[in-house]
Amino acid sequence: MRLQPPGPPHDQACRVQVTQALGVLLDGDTQIWSARTLAEALAQDHGIDMSPHQLRKYRKGMGASYRRTKSTLRQRQDLERVAQAQAELKAPKIKSRAGALPLFYLDEVGFVLTRL
Repeated sequence: MRLQPPGPPHDQACRVQVTQALGVLLDGDTQIWSARTLAEALAQDHGIDMSPHQLRKYRKGMGASYRRTKSTLRQRQDLERVAQAQAELKAPKIKSRAGALPLFYLDEVGFVLTRL
């Protein structure tokens, strides 16, 4: 005798609706989605309220791959200030190559962090 799985039976109409909405959001989009942001987009754009945990199950059922996103602050950076800082960091190196500025690195001058 086979036991019935616990809980209500699967809702195929809901599964098709969620799968189609996920397909619309994920197809051809270059945005990096986390389960949380994908759940928020589903609720906002398609009116489907779902937890990130449940959304991961749907994603897995669709065969969509998952890769942990790289932890970075690049999207929050001010590009103008980054370019300015990179130019400031390059200036001493350029002057050193031209011979106008003597530039030494810590390993070249014998710097040691321990007390003698």
